[in-house]
Amino acid sequence: KLVKKNIKEVDGVFCHQMPIYTILAAPIAKRHKKKVVSWYMHKQVDYKMKKMEKLADVVLSASKESFRLDTKKLKITGHGIDTEKFSPGFYGQDTDEFNLMSIGRISPTKDYETMIKAVDILDDKNVILTIIGQPGLENHKAYEENLKTMVTKMNLSEQVHFLGAIKNSQIPDYLRIADAFINLSGTGSIDKAVLEAMASGTLVLTSNEAFKNILPLELMVEQNNPKALAESIRSLFDLKDKAIQLRKQLRQEVVDNHNLDNLVKKIVEQFV
Repeated sequence: KLVKKNIKEVDGVFCHQMPIYTILAAPIAKRHKKKVVSWYMHKQVDYKMKKMEKLADVVLSASKESFRLDTKKLKITGHGIDTEKFSPGFYGQDTDEFNLMSIGRISPTKDYETMIKAVDILDDKNVILTIIGQPGLENHKAYEENLKTMVTKMNLSEQVHFLGAIKNSQIPDYLRIADAFINLSGTGSIDKAVLEAMASGTLVLTSNEAFKNILPLELMVEQNNPKALAESIRSLFDLKDKAIQLRKQLRQEVVDNHNLDNLVKKIVEQFV
């Protein structure tokens, strides 16, 4: 109803992420000769996604790994991170603690168990893991409770903290005080949370294959491998002065290739 009501007044239709938006809007847009540009970010290829590709005039995605269907309609844009909002604080914190952070939905796909086990393997009271987020689905609440029980049984309550949901406006401040951001997501597409950490000048460790051509090899880790993750965290302890240069390198990657201002321009250009 809303598409029909507004279609005559717009210059084009931009459909964000959900293929069903394109499937519903494109037939109406085409009758009015309006261009349809669809954004999609996920490794999943299913019937709806294929239908979306057929109906859209242009498909945008942040990386090739984020749109795994061969099509001439695809244009790679990079992601859109507000690099002024997500910006560094002072490199290096005046504390003996090494602060690890993970932000996202509390879901089995995020592999929080591996993070907790890695902290246990490190056996260092100065290593603190802060998990920000809440279950996205009702049936994931039990998973969150299981994680908290796991922390208690492993005597890690002083080192592993669950903060729950935090206002988006407060996230940059948390990222600035983190020594490293951990992301073990299995989405296979470029995760904005990792890019936001990079823009904030925070070191990152991720298992997400979409970052293999973006990050140095030493910052890529395996899912479901606590021992390997612990070793990767330990290697960050020894970076010292090199850490500052690496933090600057990670931020520059986002500024150059995943800047919000650049993304907006690229989207608008598709309708010109």
